[in-house]
Amino acid sequence: MSLIIPSSQPASSSNAPPILPPITAFPHLLPKPDHSRQWTKDNSDAILAEKRRRNAGASSRFRERRKQREKELQERVVLLEQRVQQLQTALRQYNPKHPLIEPSSSSSSPQDLGDRVSQLESMMTRFREEKESDTQKLDALEKENSYLKSLLKPSMDKPQ
Repeated sequence: MSLIIPSSQPASSSNAPPILPPITAFPHLLPKPDHSRQWTKDNSDAILAEKRRRNAGASSRFRERRKQREKELQERVVLLEQRVQQLQTALRQYNPKHPLIEPSSSSSSPQDLGDRVSQLESMMTRFREEKESDTQKLDALEKENSYLKSLLKPSMDKPQ
């Protein structure tokens, strides 16, 4: 079924869209007004009070989350500072003159001094062992060199 709406203009152009009557011409299609909600000052105050209550709750939750995050960050800082100390100690044992190591203060604790003494003793022991090993290697090389020289002398003495 097609709806033909009469027009006041002549139907000279077939491509032109038809002119429709205003929507008020069909009152049964318009939405019915809802008179059940009457906006009064009491309703406005109640709505504002509810918004304030929800906002206060959200603000409180935000402040609690912020405090928790700050606490977690402070704990993380403490852990990271401890880790830095551990890594500096390890680096000090590996390379005491490394530029990233903070200079030790003259008022070192007895524990720090004891650690440094044991570190130096272990380094001295390692260097002594390396020195003994190097001395043995040097002796072996000198003997081999002497032996090879002795093999060369008879061949040089022969007339050609």
